Amino acid sequence: MYYHYDNRQGWLGGPCGLTRYKGRYHLFYQYYPHANHYGPMYWGHLVSDDLISFEDLGLALAPDSEELGFGCSSGCAVTFGDKIYLFYGSVSEEGEGVSLAVSSDGLEFEKKGRILKAPPGSRFRTPFVFEYQGSFRMLVGSGYRVLMYTSEDLYNWTDETELMCDSRFGLTIEYPQLIELKGKWILVIQGERHMPSKVLFASGSFDGKTFEFDETDTGASFIPIETGPEFYSPVSYKDIIIGWMYSTRFTYASALSSPRTLSLDEGRPCLKVIDGLKGRLKDESRFVRYENGRLEILFEHRVLWSKAYAHGPDIKTLEDVGTVEVFMEDGTENVSLFIC
Repeated sequence: MYYHYDNRQGWLGGPCGLTRYKGRYHLFYQYYPHANHYGPMYWGHLVSDDLISFEDLGLALAPDSEELGFGCSSGCAVTFGDKIYLFYGSVSEEGEGVSLAVSSDGLEFEKKGRILKAPPGSRFRTPFVFEYQGSFRMLVGSGYRVLMYTSEDLYNWTDETELMCDSRFGLTIEYPQLIELKGKWILVIQGERHMPSKVLFASGSFDGKTFEFDETDTGASFIPIETGPEFYSPVSYKDIIIGWMYSTRFTYASALSSPRTLSLDEGRPCLKVIDGLKGRLKDESRFVRYENGRLEILFEHRVLWSKAYAHGPDIKTLEDVGTVEVFMEDGTENVSLFIC
C-alpha cells in the first residue's frame, strides 16, 4: 500500500497513540507478532515526517505476566517536556485499569505499572490524556459512561467525574477524546452499535469539568462523519485523526487509515484528507459511481456499499492497493472500504 501502513507479518490492530516528539510523528498501534490472529496485545511503533511514509521502530510495549491474557490494550501517547508517556488499558487479578510507560529518548519505554483502577465491577477502556490549563485530564470509557480524571504530574490521578452517560451506544463506549479547535471542543466516541457508524463526533464547550453539547437543527448531539462499515478506533493528535480500516470480508484485512484533518464547517465537524494527500485525490474513480439516486462503491461490477442521496454529492476519492476512501462535500461525510 502507498498511503496506508499495513504490516507484513502478524495481526495488525488499531492505532493506539499519536504524538509529535523531537520534530517527528510517533504513531503506535495494536500488534500481535506471533500469528495472523488476535492475541495478547503488543504496541508497534512507527515514526514519520508526513504521516504518509513510515519507519518501523519495532515494539514499544510487550505484555508481561501481570497483564494476563489481554496484554497492553489500546490507549494514547502524550509528549510532555522531553519524554513520551504511553497510557494503555491493562487487566490484572484486580480487574481492569490504566497503566503507564515512559520514554526519555522516544525509542525505549519503561513500564511504570498501574496508575488507575477501574471502579469495582466496571470496564475501563482506551484512556485518552490531554493538557488543560496547566494540568491534565484523562477520559476513559467505562461501560456506557465516559469518566474523567485529573492530574498535575501524569502519574497521580484523582477527581473521578462523569463526563457523559448514554446507553444508546451499547455496553461499551471506547476511544473517548476531547479535541480543541479554535475555542470549540469536539467530543469523539466509539460505540458498539452502528448509528449509522460506530465512530461519532459532537461539538460543544468544555470548562475543565463538564462538556456541553451544541444545539443542532436535528436535535442529535452526535453525528457520524465516517459512515463506511470499515473504519474504527480513531486516535488523534491536535487536529489529526487516524483510524483503523478493518474488514472481515477479505480474510480479516486491516490497515491504518489515511490521516485526516478534523475541522469545523459552520459548526459541523468534518474530516478532510491532509494536505500531503490532496494531490492524490481523484475527481472520478472507476470504483465509485452515482446512479439512479444511489452512490455505490464497487469492484469488478459487484456493489460493495450503497447509499441513497437525493442529489449526487461532490466526491473526491483516494485509491490505494485494495482500498478506497471517499470524501464527500469537502469532508462532511467519508466512506472507507476495502474493495479486494
